[in-house]
Amino acid sequence: YAVMIDNHPDAYPQTGLDHALVVFEALAEFGITRFMAIYVPGIGPETADAILLYALDRPVFVADAYTRRVLSRHRIVPADIGYEELRRVIERQLPRDPALFNELHALLVAVAKSHCRARPRCEGCPLRFDLRERRPRG
Repeated sequence: YAVMIDNHPDAYPQTGLDHALVVFEALAEFGITRFMAIYVPGIGPETADAILLYALDRPVFVADAYTRRVLSRHRIVPADIGYEELRRVIERQLPRDPALFNELHALLVAVAKSHCRARPRCEGCPLRFDLRERRPRG
């Protein structure tokens, strides 16, 4: 197994670690790591990331199903992208800012709930322009 030290601006890119099976993110000042949080029974990667972002103000993006649905329908990411890969794609493109991650996640959730539902409601969607007259994927 490969271990990727992530969530640090100097950690990108790391040759050969793009497909790491274990992601270890040390948050020493809180005595908790993302690796540890994921292995608490009942807490998966998404819940651990939500705790790190919202409760501990850490720059970890919550790449949930809403995020995947909106971004894949707009052809920004593949529809079958996994959680960790989606999270890393977003984190690599943006400044490492918890407030920015929080706001982006909230906006994506709002768009997904109001427009990018299981059956898309594209009329009036603030991201409609991005489709360039194409139908959403999926």
